[in-house]
Amino acid sequence: MLAFIGCSDCVCMQSCLCLGLLCFAGPDVKTLEDAVKAKAGTSNPNEKKHMQPLVMELIEVLGDAVGTKLSIADTHQEGPIDGQGGAIDCSLLWRKGVHHWSYLVCALEFKLKDMLAALGQLITRCRCMFDAQSERTFAFAVGLTCNQLQLYRVQSNPTTGALYVEKTIPLSLEDAQQQMSAEAQGITLLAQVLAAGSNVHGFKPPVVPVDQVVAGRLLCGFQLVRPGSSKVPGATVYKAKWRQVPQQQPPIDSQASSIQGVNTAGIGSEESFGGDTMEVDGSDDEQQASVDDDCIVKVGVTDKEVKLLQQVGHQPHCVRLMAACTLHGNQQQCVILQPCVHVFSTAPDLKTLAKLGSDVASAIAELFEDFGDSPGQRQSATGHPRKFTGTPLYAALCVLDYKPHSVSSDLEALYYSLRHISYGTLPDEGIFQHSSSVTDWALARRGAYTQKQDFGSNEFAEMISSLHKLFWLQPQSGGVEYWYEKGVPVEVSDFKQVCDRFL
Repeated sequence: MLAFIGCSDCVCMQSCLCLGLLCFAGPDVKTLEDAVKAKAGTSNPNEKKHMQPLVMELIEVLGDAVGTKLSIADTHQEGPIDGQGGAIDCSLLWRKGVHHWSYLVCALEFKLKDMLAALGQLITRCRCMFDAQSERTFAFAVGLTCNQLQLYRVQSNPTTGALYVEKTIPLSLEDAQQQMSAEAQGITLLAQVLAAGSNVHGFKPPVVPVDQVVAGRLLCGFQLVRPGSSKVPGATVYKAKWRQVPQQQPPIDSQASSIQGVNTAGIGSEESFGGDTMEVDGSDDEQQASVDDDCIVKVGVTDKEVKLLQQVGHQPHCVRLMAACTLHGNQQQCVILQPCVHVFSTAPDLKTLAKLGSDVASAIAELFEDFGDSPGQRQSATGHPRKFTGTPLYAALCVLDYKPHSVSSDLEALYYSLRHISYGTLPDEGIFQHSSSVTDWALARRGAYTQKQDFGSNEFAEMISSLHKLFWLQPQSGGVEYWYEKGVPVEVSDFKQVCDRFL
């Protein structure tokens, strides 16, 4: 039987558990199933409405009792883990408030009775977790029903990507006297899961760069966003702050503070990247002030990516390269980016949306003209023929089918982005929230967009409908055909012509 290294056998902790569980359960509740039914006020409780909040309360009581160092998060209600893979019922995270696969230590799924369904979801969650934590080789996962708990040890094969699952025998949440208590095997094991350190779970904390001065500004407050998609080993993406250094404050890192900025004439400059730091538009006080806080730091970028970012910085609605440097303690090249952020409480007006579409389409054309690996197309960023790259929700169908990226596929992704901004949702959005399978995504995308589309009657309907027809062709003979399969690429001029009609 699978063994879990825990520390729940001491008398002191058992006493704490007993007190916590008595407060949680009440004297008349004999089983977890009783507690769920009592909360529901019915013999047919609902999993999400009744079981989810009650079990979260139990886990928080146990966590407090054992003094867990992990952050317990209701990622089904508070906000799901970023990206694909669906909403985990409960996540044990390495850092509070950072809901990302890179920070996931252990996943827990709750079902009223169906443990097999819980296992299926846990495997999906673990696959996303291993994708985000490339050095991790195993993880524990917990399935919990109203009357039993199952602990799984999920092993990842880094070469093939295959997952192997080892499990305990089903453990009861009740003791011999049918009382929910700290002596129940399942409760004890759950307490062990919460009490164990992140290293016991197989989690390896990400190495976060130290605060340092880059190009005369303080780069600090690093938060891991995700591993990078670059071929460079150790490529990573962080959120950070890039702030003015107060005159009276000495540099935090002497080595970093000695880096000399190499000012360039502008974003389109051909200045060499040979120095330690390249500051872009460093003399522009207004632009410097605009990045006083939030920025994106990408570590492990290639020279080609740096030049690509430099090239598109003058385009409206595009990310802007602020500096390229080598961080202290890390010999890899990194870039500091000012994200292009528009926060809309409601959908933007039609003219703004059309301008955004036209500008980004121009940027796509420029990138492929200067940096395309072959006419009109490029390979996956990972170089792996069966490795998906990109944002799944907005990916072109052909990219989901592992075909090379192209101008047309990027324009198709832009169409989905504009449609999502306009309507707040996409016809196939649900599958991306509940599945991590690229095959499932591709099937759902094809099924959703080969159906008759309802664009409604709002101000965006005509523009979005016209863009849709560029990619999903409607021949006179009837039906719907996909541009890639018909060999009819979509040109930037076609896309811009649609957008420019609404400016």
